[in-house]
Amino acid sequence: MDNEEKYPTLKEVNAVRETHDRLTACSYNLHDGGMMYNSNSSDCISIRMENGGQIITQTVKLPFGESMTAVYRAAGDVLSRVKELVDRENMAAWSALRFRQQFFVTDVSHSEGIWLCFEDGEERRPVSRNINVQAVRQQGAGAVADVFHSLLSSALEGAELISGGINKPGTISGITVMPGTTSQPAPAAKGDVPEGVCPVCGASGNTGRFCCECGTRLRES
Repeated sequence: MDNEEKYPTLKEVNAVRETHDRLTACSYNLHDGGMMYNSNSSDCISIRMENGGQIITQTVKLPFGESMTAVYRAAGDVLSRVKELVDRENMAAWSALRFRQQFFVTDVSHSEGIWLCFEDGEERRPVSRNINVQAVRQQGAGAVADVFHSLLSSALEGAELISGGINKPGTISGITVMPGTTSQPAPAAKGDVPEGVCPVCGASGNTGRFCCECGTRLRES
């Protein structure tokens, strides 16, 4: 088998329709990793059926920050809208797509994924599918993945906050987290922090030109 046979195209995958009865849960996960300590960032939003309603969980981590999670009760039937998109685009079959790594990466990493969970038949047999969004983007269908993420993110508006540390849907301490992205807060002015404290990650006890934790330049000489 040659390399081309190992990487099915979107056209080939969509040639066979994959249908399921009911979507009971789904998620969109985005992760970026860096070389510096605690420089990774992530944005995950999921929706699941629970006790006759739908529960939204959002977990966000900004670079050099702590992970924050908030749990909401959805105002409407989000999963039905997502299921319409999944069925229309045949997204369940996209789990067969594979990301073709075009160059070797050692310093940073990026990944995006969609998870779908269905229940089929009268016995409600669980079926799950994992979709590599990077592979989807390589096949030219990234706009569909963006719509999927938008459906989940927009469900936060009007949702009832049950618990969590995110101030309000889509923001952390006043920093807007846009769908499909993560954001790093602007560093504080050097005059606003004590001597030896990093204005980016907050590490103290620095005596050199660079932060001992994240590598931020603290002074010129």
